[in-house]
Amino acid sequence: AEIDMLHMAIMNYKNEYGSFPPCYAPTINGNDVASRHVLRIFPRTADISTQVTAVVNPTNALFGWLQGYTDNPLQPVTGGTRKKLYDFDLSRVSGSTGGYYPSGKPGSPYVYFVSGTSTNGYGTVASPNTWAVTVSGTHVPQLQVLSSGTFFFNPDTFQILCAGRDEEFGNDDDLSNFWPRTRREYLDNLNQ
Repeated sequence: AEIDMLHMAIMNYKNEYGSFPPCYAPTINGNDVASRHVLRIFPRTADISTQVTAVVNPTNALFGWLQGYTDNPLQPVTGGTRKKLYDFDLSRVSGSTGGYYPSGKPGSPYVYFVSGTSTNGYGTVASPNTWAVTVSGTHVPQLQVLSSGTFFFNPDTFQILCAGRDEEFGNDDDLSNFWPRTRREYLDNLNQ
C-alpha cells in the first residue's frame, strides 16, 4: 500500500511540474541534472547553488523531491515552508543517507528510478537472461537482460523498488510499483 501511495505522489509531482524528478545526480555544480530540473520549474531561482545542495541517488530521491517546494519562486527550497507531496514518517528517514525505509525494515530503503535512465553509475548489468536489481551493493533498475538487449521494466515511467522480508534486493520476494505481489509471481506470470 505504501508503494502505491509513493507511486501516486510521483505521478502528482509529474502532473504538477511537467516531468518525473531525476533519480541520479552524482555531482551538484549548478549545471547538473538536479539543478537543471529545478531551474526548468523555477527559472527565476536566484542562486541555484543554495537551492540544490544534495547529491541525488536512487535511495534519497523519493524523500528529497517529494518534500515539494515553497511559494517563493526565487527560493523554491529554502524560501519558506515546503508543500509536501507525501507525508513521510520522519522516524523512517535515515539522517545519514536521506533514504526512506519501509516500516520495520531499516536495512533496505525504497529506491526510485526514472525509466530509460542509463545504468551507468548504478552498476554493471549481468549476462543474458538474467535480472538485475543490485550489483556489488549498488542499486540498479529492474532490468531484463536478453541477448537482444537490456530492457527497462515499466517503460516510459519509473520504478519504485522495495526489498522483501529478507531486506536484500534482487531476491524473489522483492516488491515494486509495477508488478502485483512479489517479483517471483511477476516472473512466473511472464513465463506462462
